[in-house]
Amino acid sequence: MIKIRNYTNEDIEYIKNNYNKLTVKQIAEILSKSENSIYNAIRKLGLKKQVHKSWSDADNIFLKENYLNMSNSDLAKALHRSFNSVSAQLDRLNLVRAKAWTDEEEMYLINNFKQFSHKEIGKALNRTEQAIRAKCFDLNLYKKDVPWTENELDYIKSNYQEISNSELSKVLNRTENAIHLQASRMGLKKYPYYCNYHYFDIIDTEEKAYWLGFLTADGWINQNEATHSAAVGIDLQYSDINHLKKFNKSINGNYQITDRWKSCSISTKDTEKKHHICTIRIFSKIMYNSLSLFGFSNNKTYSVKFPDLAPELVRHYIRGYFDGDGCFTITNKTFQTNFVTESEEFKNGLINALNNIDINISDCSYINKCGTTMYRPDITKNSDRIKFLDYIYKDSTVYLDRKYKKYLKAKERYNTTKSLAI
Repeated sequence: MIKIRNYTNEDIEYIKNNYNKLTVKQIAEILSKSENSIYNAIRKLGLKKQVHKSWSDADNIFLKENYLNMSNSDLAKALHRSFNSVSAQLDRLNLVRAKAWTDEEEMYLINNFKQFSHKEIGKALNRTEQAIRAKCFDLNLYKKDVPWTENELDYIKSNYQEISNSELSKVLNRTENAIHLQASRMGLKKYPYYCNYHYFDIIDTEEKAYWLGFLTADGWINQNEATHSAAVGIDLQYSDINHLKKFNKSINGNYQITDRWKSCSISTKDTEKKHHICTIRIFSKIMYNSLSLFGFSNNKTYSVKFPDLAPELVRHYIRGYFDGDGCFTITNKTFQTNFVTESEEFKNGLINALNNIDINISDCSYINKCGTTMYRPDITKNSDRIKFLDYIYKDSTVYLDRKYKKYLKAKERYNTTKSLAI
C-alpha cells in the first residue's frame, strides 16, 4: 500500500472509497485535514474523478415513459447508470411518482391486498411495488397472519417435494412467501431429485404401459402415514442396472440409483448367500396414488390386478411384466416361457388377454414352501411360445436387454425368421 505522510492506512482507504462520492471539502472535514492536503493525497494515489456521463434525449424519453411503472433500481439497470444518477435526473426533469389513485384502484387494493403480494397487485395496477406498499400504509391496510389449518399443513407436508411453491400458493390461496416461510418452520426442504410424478396418471404410450407392467412384477410402493410420505421403488440384480437407468430416463428423472448386498431369502442351502442388487426409489405420494388405482398397495403381491388398457398397449404391458416376473429359458434341450404371480385376479386377466390372440396358455399353480398358492401360467407349445415372444418383442422400443437377447436366440434356433401373425 502507498504510504503518505500524516495519513493512516484507514485514512487512505477512506479516500479511495469516497473520492468519487464526496467533494474534497467533505473528505477534508471528515478526516480533519486541509483541502490542499486531500488534493495532494488524491494526486499521490493516482485517483481520478469518474467522467460524468451525460443524459441523451433517448435516455430522458425512456425515463419519462417508464418511471411510473419501474423502480429507480430497475431504471438504473436498464440505463446502465447508478441509482443516485437516476434519482438526480428524475428530480431535474421534475418527474415525480404522484400518479393519482382512482376509486377503482383503491377498491381493488382493499379487496385484494390480503390474498395477493404487493408485487402482484403492482403488476395488475401498473404501479411499482413501493407505490403499493405506500398506499397500503396510507389506507391503514395491514396483512394479518391467518392461522394455518391442520389440513393446510398436511397438504404442504404431502406435496412440498413434488409441487412448486407457485402451485401450492394457488391451491392454498396463500402467497409464495408464506408457503416458503411455513415450510421452513416445518423443517421442509426441496430435494435436488425430481421426475415426472404424474407419469402413471394416464397410460397412453408404449413406455408407460411397459413400465406399469414391469412395476407390477418387480416394483413396490410404500406409504408412511406418520410422516405423510410415500415411495415407489424397483430392486434388480446389479447386472440389470442399465434397466433402471432406462426407467429413470422415461420418467424424466434424475434420481440416484444405489446398490447394496442383500441376503438371499430363497436359498435353503446357503443361508449366508448374498446378492448384489441395485435400487431406485422415487419419493412421491402423487405416483403412489396413481399406482394404487391399479391395485398396487404396500402388499401388492396379492391385490394387483390386470389393468384395462387400450388394445394396442396390452402387449407392451405384458412384456413389462414378463421382463420382470416371466421365466424364459432356452438351452440345447429346454425351451420354456411362463409367468409367476400370487394374484389370482391378475393371473385370470393375463390368461384371457393371451387367449384373445389365440395363444394357448395353461392354468398352472403350486404351493410354495411358505404355504402360499403360486400361479404359474405356462405356454406349453413351441409354436405358441414363438408366437408369444413375437407378440411382445417384435417392433418394441423398450425391453430388458437380457431377455430380448434370448428372444433373438430363440428366433434363430427355431428358424422363425418370418414373424407369425398377431
